[in-house]
Amino acid sequence: MGCTFRLQVQEDSILHPYAPPELNVRWPVYHIVMRRDVDPSNPCIIPVAGTRELGISFYEPSIALTSTGRGIVAAYSATAVAPWYGGSSILSLGQLNPSSLDFMRAEGLRGHHSSPGVRGEVTLHEVIIHPGYLEVTGFLTGNAVSATSSSNPPYPVQEGSRFVALYPDFFGPERRPPVFSIYN
Repeated sequence: MGCTFRLQVQEDSILHPYAPPELNVRWPVYHIVMRRDVDPSNPCIIPVAGTRELGISFYEPSIALTSTGRGIVAAYSATAVAPWYGGSSILSLGQLNPSSLDFMRAEGLRGHHSSPGVRGEVTLHEVIIHPGYLEVTGFLTGNAVSATSSSNPPYPVQEGSRFVALYPDFFGPERRPPVFSIYN
């Protein structure tokens, strides 16, 4: 294609809303940014560079970017709700439009815990494109995982600290729910 795509984390900070302003207490915030650069030695079918913020996190996110001839997949796990509100992590992933850098297909994963008042967390480890499916692996604090785009209850409770989510025919026209497994 002649373009270089990069997924980056850019650190910034904001004032903590519950600290007196005169103390200037700052809290880190991380911007997850997709960049498209043009390689002058290899013509790109999209002749201009581009940048798009995909999300933010109040803790340093895990990121992954992979591609094949069928498309580009970006993924990141982030805490999008400020920690002083008790935010939890969500793993976001999607197929990117190379021109606009928007998600053409967006998915998400959330961790759960069967004990009341205990949050489940998911953290991204890896994204692999296989013929016929997309594999997402990560770490889990909790004992169940669910897709954020689904109204189905979380995948049945299992013991383990890692998970795998398989998205059948991820680049196909029919959106199918992922299949989950939790393991050690």
